[in-house]
Amino acid sequence: MSPALTRDDAADQVFWRARTGERAALETLIRSEWPRIHRIISAEMGDRMEAEDLTQEAFARVLPRLASFESIGSLRAYLSQVARNLVRDRWRRRRFVDPHTEVADHPIEGPGPEALALAGIEGEMLHSALERLPEDYRTVLRLRLSDGLSSAETAARMRRSDAAVRQLQHRALVQLREEYTAVVVGAGGSDVVDA
Repeated sequence: MSPALTRDDAADQVFWRARTGERAALETLIRSEWPRIHRIISAEMGDRMEAEDLTQEAFARVLPRLASFESIGSLRAYLSQVARNLVRDRWRRRRFVDPHTEVADHPIEGPGPEALALAGIEGEMLHSALERLPEDYRTVLRLRLSDGLSSAETAARMRRSDAAVRQLQHRALVQLREEYTAVVVGAGGSDVVDA
């Protein structure tokens, strides 16, 4: 019979699984670390909404670099330092803001802070994958998906036939999926170069 895992052992296992890109482990890691970082920021800020914003920003800054941390302890230390720096920066900026500016006194609709932090990480990974694509692939995806042009309009802009644009879009999406997978695996792999 194996000995029961300590709380730190369990956290370390979640950390290593999250480091390899496992989404469920990443969500668990954020949920477990969020309250501690939020407390650090809340103690200094006093404003719950502002503390939520800064906590979200701390995670958004640190989690894309998750693969560069060697342990849960180093991640926790760095998250704490980033949180303190964000608080210090916010207080510096407050000195230059008009104290009479009105602030909305109602809850913000939409996804919670954890979801926004994850979306930010996924957005950065998607952007990295897009950057790996050839120029024609990026162009057809931008025109079709971002700008919302029809295949005929895209064909006219790219000076290609409608059928060629549909074929190009298909190849671009296939390669984007491959590149995105490579970025996700690379973010958690041991071959990642520290930033």
